Amino acid sequence: MNASVIDMKSGRVGGGLSYQRQDLKNNSSKDPAFGGAKRLDQFFKLGLFTPASEKLYVGTNVKYTIRDFEDPALGKDKENWDFDLGALYIVNKDLSFGTVFKNVLQGDNVVEAQSIAVGGTYYFQTNISVSGQVEYLTDGQDLAVQPSERMSWSVAAAYNFLEEYGVSAGYRSHPSFEQELISAGLKFQSEKYGVQYAFQYDLDGESTTNHSLGASFYF
Repeated sequence: MNASVIDMKSGRVGGGLSYQRQDLKNNSSKDPAFGGAKRLDQFFKLGLFTPASEKLYVGTNVKYTIRDFEDPALGKDKENWDFDLGALYIVNKDLSFGTVFKNVLQGDNVVEAQSIAVGGTYYFQTNISVSGQVEYLTDGQDLAVQPSERMSWSVAAAYNFLEEYGVSAGYRSHPSFEQELISAGLKFQSEKYGVQYAFQYDLDGESTTNHSLGASFYF
């Protein structure tokens, strides 16, 4: 699962800082626009969110991305600024739905493709939740990927224990990158701040590994 730009349970103005590291080991993309050579992608993100009404929240991620190729002859190193826009609607204490428009600017040194994602989360209990998301790659990068292959989907489950600690696990199918990904995460969440770590691994064991470390805070 990709992290939402909004923390649905806080009910306050807040934000977060995160660092994500993705190691791509071989060509796992059907579109050369993504770049398939062995490389390292790093993402530095600042997220902010605020309530627009009692049940509606809006937020943004501002992010700086660095892409380094192991062999410069196989690809051009890139650095890029971009941002996401998101909204979340809380139906009740157990159910919420959200949407995110990712990589709004694009620009000349595009690292991530532009996409739109929608998803939902349901809490069986106050400490157990399941969520699902679908994401569609847009034409923001003149993609060669067929429309039928631009849709990815993911599911995840989370369990909180001892009030402040949590674990999660997820699965993502991403046809555009020929990937099937599994993920696992840990978090600590207090009243004022939180720390999160997540690991993502391609089931073929060859394409990519992804580490994410984040910190959140509330006003």
